[in-house]
Amino acid sequence: ISIQITKLEDQSYKLIYSDNGPGLPEDYDMSTARSLGLRLIKQLARQLNGSMDYAFNNGAVFTIIFKDTEARKKIA
Repeated sequence: ISIQITKLEDQSYKLIYSDNGPGLPEDYDMSTARSLGLRLIKQLARQLNGSMDYAFNNGAVFTIIFKDTEARKKIA
């Protein structure tokens, strides 16, 4: 398991969670995820008001893009 966070130029952050497991099936519906790990990733993206993407790269790679609390306050 690897977790990385990077600050982007537009004052957003990119959080990447990756592992070296088998990944998800191509036709997997993330909206019906029942596993604890997937539910945690989805909930984290929701709490951060971020967007989440999934890719397979020798394992599962989840990317969450989000703005910090102060930047979100300025938008709202």
